[in-house]
Amino acid sequence: MKKKSIGLWVVIITVLILGLGAAGGYLYFFTDMLKKPQELFWKYIAQQEAISQIFENEYDKEQSTTFKNVSYVSSGSLTTILEKGTEIQNINVTTATRHDNATRRTYAEANLKNGQDNLLSFSYINSGNIYAIKCEDLLKYYIGIRNENLKKLASDLSGNNQLEKIIPEKIEFSNEPLITEEEQKQLINDFLNIVKQNIKQENYSKAKNNIDINGTTYSANIYTLKLDENQVNQIIITCIDSFSKNQTLLNILKRLGISSEVELSSTAQELKEKINVKSPLTITVYEKDKVTLRTVINTTIEDMTDNNLNTNAIKEKQEVEIIINNKFSENNLNLEIIFNVVNNSEEKQGAKLVLSKVKDEKNITNKYELIPDITTNEIMYSEETKIGRPVNGGVTNTSTTKINNNGKKITATYNKNINKVDTVEEITELKNNNAIIIITFSGEIIVFLLLPYFYNLLYI
Repeated sequence: MKKKSIGLWVVIITVLILGLGAAGGYLYFFTDMLKKPQELFWKYIAQQEAISQIFENEYDKEQSTTFKNVSYVSSGSLTTILEKGTEIQNINVTTATRHDNATRRTYAEANLKNGQDNLLSFSYINSGNIYAIKCEDLLKYYIGIRNENLKKLASDLSGNNQLEKIIPEKIEFSNEPLITEEEQKQLINDFLNIVKQNIKQENYSKAKNNIDINGTTYSANIYTLKLDENQVNQIIITCIDSFSKNQTLLNILKRLGISSEVELSSTAQELKEKINVKSPLTITVYEKDKVTLRTVINTTIEDMTDNNLNTNAIKEKQEVEIIINNKFSENNLNLEIIFNVVNNSEEKQGAKLVLSKVKDEKNITNKYELIPDITTNEIMYSEETKIGRPVNGGVTNTSTTKINNNGKKITATYNKNINKVDTVEEITELKNNNAIIIITFSGEIIVFLLLPYFYNLLYI
């Protein structure tokens, strides 16, 4: 009987331990109850990655796939309206493009008009590794360059040997991104790991409070990271030092032909010697129901009151606050970024940037609005781009840009239609006898050949 009682207690204790373990595991992995402030801070600030989704356009990628390795034609029209008081001026540009997949050549032309008056016409051809333009009214030859030996070309034309360090031998034109998605993720993970490893637990804190976002009050969990200026400096220096040896970054730069490992190490050393941040940094993340509502970044900057940057000039500290408000759903992304600056006189200046993305079956619409003074809430710059989804080898894209500055208004609207075709009109092959290829001439000969062009340009 005694043995049975002991066995029963062992079973009960084992069940309790397993139950508590399961409950603890559930609370840790499926709730935030047992997580530390630093874990929660990075968990919810990571949701700001959705910001990048606003700039991505899935239908643009579909278009790249649709018109890759095929012949196509396109036509477009750009209408620009300039308004100043009662004065209104219309400027129109028509465009036409054709690409021959068999020869891999592309031809494009544009005609500029002021109302009904023709102002200028020019064309462009990509033939092999030659890229050239021509304006019939100014010069009858195409003027272009070969996409090769660009380092030497830049150095010869500018007389600046330093350009060879940043300009590649040739530019790789491709629909593929310069940096792959895997490389982007790897670089971000490497960077975040370095930052996390160099921040102590006591720099994080957790709280709860009400916040107001555009008139709506939320009871939010608040996760804060505070760093003094010495900690900020040390993290930046550690990141630079680590990234100078980062294999992913080295592979990217090598592929782009921009920099070698020795050059990257030398640049990193120069940067480290110049790092001297004199401002603390505070980042606060507001979360409700496991969704990031707002992120606030606070720091200070020094403003020189002497425009000549005199070392004896009075330096005024200015508080800088960046507020990022999120509102995301599956097919509708909205982001509001507010920049506030407060000086010692407590004079506050604020600007706002509003970004949005709406996706439906036919189009993805991206919109950007800049409000330079939030006290007036007047939009100075806006851009709306509508990228269509390809249907039966055809697509339509539209873009509208508006600028409003001191009573002067500019509205520019561009419409473009692209269609796959079996054949296109023959496109001229560019050679030395029908084009001025800059890379084949010395600087003095280039100037001599282009003199008539510049002369005509002055008197057009």
